[in-house]
Amino acid sequence: MTTADKVFQDLKGPLLSRLTASSGLIFTGPPDYVDYLAAYFGGASSHAYIRSDEPLEAWQRMLVGRHTLVVASDDEDPVASAVNLALAQLERPPRVVRLFGDLFVNAMSGGDLWAPSPQELMAPEVAYAIIGTPRSGTEFLCEALSATRVAGHPKEHVRSQTEALTRFCRFDPDRYLRILMSRQMTKNRVFGTKLISHFLLEHIKLCRPLEQTLTPFKYVRVSRRDLVGQAISAMLAFHTGTYHIRDEAEHQRYRERLANFQISPADLRRVEDLRQSFAVQRRQMDDFLQRHSITPLEVVFEDLIAEPVRSVNAVLSFLSVPTTVENVSVTVRKTQDEITESVRAMYLEGSYSS
Repeated sequence: MTTADKVFQDLKGPLLSRLTASSGLIFTGPPDYVDYLAAYFGGASSHAYIRSDEPLEAWQRMLVGRHTLVVASDDEDPVASAVNLALAQLERPPRVVRLFGDLFVNAMSGGDLWAPSPQELMAPEVAYAIIGTPRSGTEFLCEALSATRVAGHPKEHVRSQTEALTRFCRFDPDRYLRILMSRQMTKNRVFGTKLISHFLLEHIKLCRPLEQTLTPFKYVRVSRRDLVGQAISAMLAFHTGTYHIRDEAEHQRYRERLANFQISPADLRRVEDLRQSFAVQRRQMDDFLQRHSITPLEVVFEDLIAEPVRSVNAVLSFLSVPTTVENVSVTVRKTQDEITESVRAMYLEGSYSS
């Protein structure tokens, strides 16, 4: 797998698909990035492609009828600067934007894809993060809090896409998060995000300024009492590709994917590996919180499901948001199924060790 493959594999839906209908675009950058984009868009668009080291004459021919240059590179800033400098001598130079530093950030902000980069950033009055290990119930709490319309729009902003961009493309996740903070507040200036343990730990390892930005946040940690059930849920999610269910059609597809699933010793070993991995990640999150003297609000998934209104009001009080709710609107459902208990019984028998 090339670097371009690693970078773009999770960006097709949130970014590249939105550029298919655009017109007047020229993509430039090193050969592997340009070749990847040309193959992705194919003949379905009017986009053009040129490597960043082509002579000015080639650029002039390419620019006829086109108005926007999109830089895609593992180091976008110097490429964008060099292109701007080379094209400045043209009478009407094109607009130059960065595929990751500008368009991806705008796409994840939920606004205009072509909005200019902000010069000044407004900080929220309250910033918080919902944290937890995978399959701990963070998605349920995010949706419940978002529905209140006074607790920000918490969702997972920092994940595999930003990790790949940071690792391979000198992407700045700290700047990215601060832009999101300024753009995705509710009217009462509350910003919320979701940080899954392994993504949090990898990002702060790759970008130390991000850790400094995250330190003043308030933290809400979601955990499960049923740690074996959590590991089983993660194994089944990986096997089926279904991580969240929000309606009956999705539930039916999930059941169909499980219909012919035969539980193997390898699946049970996977459950045990996940259980141990999540335990390590919980300890690492403890270290992060203790290092910065952070005391999170603890929310237990089983209690959240049983009494969602009580849990949501506890979070609102913790955030000093002066309101209470009387009901909670959530569409995400538990993925727990009959097979969960079958896997649990085999796991507890120790079948994974055979």
